[in-house]
Amino acid sequence: MKPIAEYDFYFRNEGTIIMLYPQSKQAKSWSEQMYNNATIIHCFVIAIEPRYFLDIVEGIKEEGLTITNL
Repeated sequence: MKPIAEYDFYFRNEGTIIMLYPQSKQAKSWSEQMYNNATIIHCFVIAIEPRYFLDIVEGIKEEGLTITNL
């Protein structure tokens, strides 16, 4: 497994919410484009309801970005 620093995103499942952390410049840019003003991005941590998470991961991978869990 690669070190976390080599991934574009990492996430942490908190049970009722999943925290998504964009790490690379490309990941931050993608996040800004995807979420714009539709959601709150606090210090580049995005809170996601679990029911939406798999679709978001699919979108991340379609862009050629990488993701891992913490």
